[in-house]
Amino acid sequence: MSFLNHPGLCFLRANAPCEILEYPSNDDFEAALADPPEILGISFYINESEIALDMAARARRAGVREIWAGNYGAYSPAITSSFDRVFAGWGEREAAEALGAAPRSPVELRHPEMYGAIGTNIFPGMLLSGLLFTSRGCPWTCSFCQTPDFYGKPAQIPLETVDEVLWTYRRRGIVGINILDENFGTFTSHSLEVVELLHRYKMRWIALTRVDTLLKNFDCWASKGLFGAHLGIESLNQTC
Repeated sequence: MSFLNHPGLCFLRANAPCEILEYPSNDDFEAALADPPEILGISFYINESEIALDMAARARRAGVREIWAGNYGAYSPAITSSFDRVFAGWGEREAAEALGAAPRSPVELRHPEMYGAIGTNIFPGMLLSGLLFTSRGCPWTCSFCQTPDFYGKPAQIPLETVDEVLWTYRRRGIVGINILDENFGTFTSHSLEVVELLHRYKMRWIALTRVDTLLKNFDCWASKGLFGAHLGIESLNQTC
C-alpha cells in the first residue's frame, strides 16, 4: 500500500485556512523558503524526527517566525522544545483557531479526495484507490497503543461528506476504496450506512478493523463489496 496524498494534511487544507506541501523534495522545501511564510507547520512520524528538526532549523534561518509540529513525531516530549506550538491528533479545529479563523463544527467537517495504491498477495496488479475515513480515534484502550490518548475521544465523520467524496471518487472512475479508520465498524449504525453507500456506488473496498469486528460483520460486508481487510497483530514482547 502506498499513499499518493497525505491524509492528515489533506484534511487540514480542506478544513483550515492553510496551504500544504505533500511529501516535498529538498528542492520543493528550499523553494518554499525563498519567500518564507510567517508560520510553518511540519507533520512527521517519530522515525522522521531528525528530518523535521533539520527542516525547522533551516526554516528559522530563512526567517520563518513560528514553527509548529504535528503527527505522532510531535508527540515526543524530547523534541517539543524545538517547536513553538505542538498539535496532537487531527488538528483542523485547533489550527483554524490558531490562525484566527472560526473552526468548523464536527458536523461541518469536509472530507477531501485522497488517493493511494493497494494490492494483495493474490492479486499481482496495483489498484488505484480512494482513501476514506468514516470515523476518527478509537474507544479501545490497548496497553501498547497511544492512539486513544493521541486522538482523543472517538467521533464519526459526517455521513454527508462521506457521501460527497464517494460520489467524487466514482465520478473520476475510482472503483476501489481503502478505509483507514482506526477500527472500521466501531460505530455500528454509522458504518452500516457507509457500507450501504459503498454498495450503492458499486465500490469494492478494504478496511482497517479488528478481527472480532470483522468476524461479526463479515457476511454483510462481503455481500456489499468488501474484498479485504487490514489487520494488525501487535505485542510488547521484543522476542516476537
